[in-house]
Amino acid sequence: MDIVPLDDERHPANTGISLIFFKFIGMGGKWCLPVNHNEAVCLPGSLELLKETFKLSIERGSIFTLRKMVLNKKMTIQLLGQDYGFVDVNVVEYLKNGSPIEFEEFATNAHIFIKTRFRNIKNANRCIPLYKHAHVFENNTDALVVPTERELQEPGFEFMNHTMTDNFAWLEATGLAVDTELFTKVNGDEQLKHIKNGLIYSQYNLYTATGRPSNRHGGVNYAALNKKDGSRDAFVSRHGEDGMLVMMDYTAFHPHLIARLVNFEFPHNDNPYAYLAKFYFEKTEVDEEDIAVSKGLTFQQLYGGVDKRWVHIPYFAKIQEYIDHRWRFFEENGYIETPKYLRKIKPCHIQDATPNKLFNYILQAFETEVAVGVLGELQLHLKNRKSKPILYTYDSILFDFHKDDKMETIVQVKKIMEGSGFPVKVYVGKSYSDLQKIDVG
Repeated sequence: MDIVPLDDERHPANTGISLIFFKFIGMGGKWCLPVNHNEAVCLPGSLELLKETFKLSIERGSIFTLRKMVLNKKMTIQLLGQDYGFVDVNVVEYLKNGSPIEFEEFATNAHIFIKTRFRNIKNANRCIPLYKHAHVFENNTDALVVPTERELQEPGFEFMNHTMTDNFAWLEATGLAVDTELFTKVNGDEQLKHIKNGLIYSQYNLYTATGRPSNRHGGVNYAALNKKDGSRDAFVSRHGEDGMLVMMDYTAFHPHLIARLVNFEFPHNDNPYAYLAKFYFEKTEVDEEDIAVSKGLTFQQLYGGVDKRWVHIPYFAKIQEYIDHRWRFFEENGYIETPKYLRKIKPCHIQDATPNKLFNYILQAFETEVAVGVLGELQLHLKNRKSKPILYTYDSILFDFHKDDKMETIVQVKKIMEGSGFPVKVYVGKSYSDLQKIDVG
């Protein structure tokens, strides 16, 4: 099954459905359910009937409990509003071959012409001939290989197809409230089409080389919003005077993640950079300047390889032992598994592999797996509250809080994020650019 949105330029949360195509494996032909298209009679209630059929098939069991494969599950569940047990065939492709299928290459001349000449026309897909959409669907499905049962039972598939895809679909659809004037001042008036009811939507790409999601949409890189050029000023609470933005920031996230990976415990819950500074500078007590220098030195070891000068430090000795062990396993077996959800990292995922490069891939995968698990817990905890997470940026999560949820919600959210043993700092402000650190129990 594949959904053609009304507008490819806009985020799925900021558009609707034009057409839904179906093709049943083992049967000839294809079917189309028109929802909103200029060339088709669109029957009122047909989309709701399809959703109800999917819902009943899950609750009661029927022929529709057979595998429902889609080309883009994240978009599909955002447009339909729910995951009805969909299988994303591109997840299988990514896990098997290291990259997804680029379906854009199957666009027809009509698609290219309309989207080039009329890209700012709203709901452009309604104007592209229906049979051209059908031709693209046929080409897309012809490019696919039906997943095997073994591939669908891989732990990595379960993680990416359900936990990861569902959690990021939900996070995206929540949206980020913006001051329209400030946002367009920084990013241009072309962003107006991406704003709906005061909300802008980011889009996480789950198929990166390292498995660490990137996040951009409409030309804006939401994973790396500049702190100094005013890019963050426009992001505010959707609740107005009743709301505030709260950022939960993991402290020394990578050093702590690595400690968990290599089974190392910092003594007395020391700040990792303070602990390492004592070795670097051969001191029993260190000051803030020592810690700042230690941070830079530590990054060099973690991302560039452990220098022989420091391999005697117990923390780095454990890291080197771990790197050597993982590299041997990778060479002998042709893959390694990620620490939490056991997704396989194979040579097709990591080009020109080296021991240290493999270690960095494992680290970024572990970082993502921890964050995705936390997002799932947060979704359940905040389900019936007005406060929601709105942006994930690797070592932090930004929330839009409503005052009705009170300080106890902030305290509980902090406990959820620290539940895996990673300390968190809390920052609060009226916009994303003026966050101030606060103490939370």
